[in-house]
Amino acid sequence: MSHWTEFESRLIEEDLAIEPTIRGCTLAQVAEVEARHGHPLPSEYREYLMAMGLEAGEFLRGSHAFYPEILELNDWTIEALAEGGLTFDFKTTEFVFLNHGGYLAYYFDTADGADPPVWFFRESNPQGEQVADSFTAMMDQLFADSVAAKRALDSNG
Repeated sequence: MSHWTEFESRLIEEDLAIEPTIRGCTLAQVAEVEARHGHPLPSEYREYLMAMGLEAGEFLRGSHAFYPEILELNDWTIEALAEGGLTFDFKTTEFVFLNHGGYLAYYFDTADGADPPVWFFRESNPQGEQVADSFTAMMDQLFADSVAAKRALDSNG
C-alpha cells in the first residue's frame, strides 16, 4: 500500500474527510505544475498530488495547498513578503507547496531527491528553517496536528 493510499484511509478514519472529498490531480494538471515551476517535482509530491492534489476534505482547509492555487504559491509568497518589507531569495528549484495567509510557507527544493526535506518560513523568520526530514514526514505531522485540533474542538463541544 502506498503512503498516500494509507494517508487517505487515515483521513477518513479520523473524520477529516469522506471519500468524495479526496480528489487527486490529473496527469495533465501535475504536468502543468511542473511546467509552471520549470523543474521536475519530487516523486512523493507527485504521488501526493495524484492522490489528493485537488481536495482532501478538512485537511489543510484554510491554507493554500491545492491545485490550481499551487501554481501561484511561489509568486504569492514572494509578493506577501515584499508587502511586509521582507525579501526571500528563492532558488529556482525551491517550491512552496503550502502557504497560509501569505505570512507562512512550507517549501522544499525539488533538486533534493524523491522525498525532500521541508523548510518553513514566516514573516518573523524569513531566513527559513528545516522542519522535517522529508515531505512525507511533514505531511504526517500536519495530519497529526489536524487530528489533535479536531479532537480538541470535539471535546469542547
